[in-house]
Parts: sequence; structure tokens; C-alpha cells
Amino acid sequence: MKKYGLMTLLSFSFISHAFSQMSPDADEYYKQALENTQKLDTAKSETAETIYKTATETAKKIKEINGQLEQLKSQTETTATETTSDADKNSNLEELQKRQALRQELQVKVSLLQADLQANSLKLQALNMIQARDTKTKEELREEKEQQKHKTLQAQLKEKEEKLKEKLESTGADVRL
Repeated sequence: MKKYGLMTLLSFSFISHAFSQMSPDADEYYKQALENTQKLDTAKSETAETIYKTATETAKKIKEINGQLEQLKSQTETTATETTSDADKNSNLEELQKRQALRQELQVKVSLLQADLQANSLKLQALNMIQARDTKTKEELREEKEQQKHKTLQAQLKEKEEKLKEKLESTGADVRL
């Protein structure tokens, strides 16, 4: 009976020792994981913020140019209805041509700004995809580190078990582990 009592006592000490070593490691593990994620995310969030700022500025410019286009359109319509004499028609025709040229120029600007806006949205999507990929690899790295910690803990426990076996054998007790 004494042999079995000694074994249960030793096994409880191993278990409690293993748990006492694992709980701070787990806290440290999650703390490090959050810090690593935060460091990488800050750089990516800064990039995303700059892309977002340029996209909002581009959207504002598009709205302004659309407002100018609407204003030109209304001016063109009022000028076309107010023509009375030939001289007025010629001056109005020249003014209409200038407005049409300005309108085409504004439409080109809008097209370029829309293309820039689409490029920014693609950049944000690519950044999101990269972040998702990096998050996955970070999780894999954390898992590998955790497995290594478990292996080292297991090796330590085996060493202690062997030492205890040697001590028990040296005392001459007949114990099986």
C-alpha cells in the first residue's frame, strides 16, 4: 500500500507542477500573439487609412465636377432657348462650343477620377486579402510555438520521471511506472 500511495503522491506532484508551468505560459502566449498582431495591423491600418482618405477626396472631386457638369448643362439649355437674332445665334454658338469643350474636359476628369477610385478600392481589397493570409500564417506560427512548448514540457516531465525511477531503484523499492 505504501508503494501505491507514494506513486499517487508523485503523480499528483507532476500534474500540479505541469499545470503551474503551463498557465503563465498560456497567458504569455496570448499576450505575445496580440502584440504581434497589433504591430503588423498598425502598419496595414495606416496604409488603409491613406487609401481611404484619397478615395474620399476623389469622391468629393467627382461630386464637384458632376455639379459643374449639371450647371453647364442647365446654362447650355437656357442659352439654346434664348436665341433671337443671327448675331446672337453666332455668339451663342461660340459660347455653346466653349461649354461643350469644357464639358468634355470635365467628363474626362470624372472618368480619370473614377478610375482612380476603382484602383483605390482594388488596393483596399488586396490589402484585406494580404491581411487574411498573414493572419492565417501567424496562427500557424503560434500553433508551432505552442507545440514546441508542449514538447519541451513533455521532455522535462520524462526527465523528472526517469530521475524519480532512478531514486526509487536506488532505494530498492519495487515500483512500476
